[in-house]
Amino acid sequence: MNSATEHVEPDAIEYAAEPRVAAEIARLSGLPSRRLLAALGASDENVQEETLVHFLRACHAAGDSAASGEIARIITGRIAGSLARLARAWRLSAPRDLMEDVIDEVLTDVYEQLFDSSPKFAFWEVRFWVCFNRRAINVMRRRRGELDQVAADEEFDEDSEELHMESVEPSRLRFDEPMGRALLADALGHLPQEVRTAFMLKHWSGYVEESSDSGETSIATLMGVSGRTVRNYLTRATRDLAAWREGTGDE
Repeated sequence: MNSATEHVEPDAIEYAAEPRVAAEIARLSGLPSRRLLAALGASDENVQEETLVHFLRACHAAGDSAASGEIARIITGRIAGSLARLARAWRLSAPRDLMEDVIDEVLTDVYEQLFDSSPKFAFWEVRFWVCFNRRAINVMRRRRGELDQVAADEEFDEDSEELHMESVEPSRLRFDEPMGRALLADALGHLPQEVRTAFMLKHWSGYVEESSDSGETSIATLMGVSGRTVRNYLTRATRDLAAWREGTGDE
């Protein structure tokens, strides 16, 4: 099991299940498997994701692999749109086989935790979307970093004889050119991971910091944090990048 899967979610004991989730679990508990699956998959029921996780784990613990597999399929349908949007945000949506490979990796990571009812993964039954966003973004951040590093290595091999970074003023560089991308990568490398993610989502992918519209994807929802936390990340990014700029000698 990889280090990402070993990540321990916040202590679920600190959080109470939403009243709607508790009511759904109480109402659906005890139903025969066929009726339970029909209720969980019914569009007019629209049960919460936390409820789905609860019954997936209950069916899995009871040895009903067919039922737990069907609930996993329902959950996959729920998160498909979010996975596609994240892949686009992290520039992993093309070519198609790349996107499919990344999504398969995210789903593998998510499934390992959904089917694990140990206390360290109990938070999935309390705040599903917080857990999902963390897992998905961790995978996509790593994959984007790997691809960017490969691209940077290839460009360095091709252009190393022409690059003399110390003689170039960063303010005159274009970040769509090799030299500019090299300096941008160096600058962002000085930021903590979560600060760098917020900066890239805002200034590279164009997401809003937060939104009152539940249908609009924002940095806050993608990262599973509050809008205030996002703004704190962006403020730190501005401060740290200014310090980096001074360190380059650019006036």
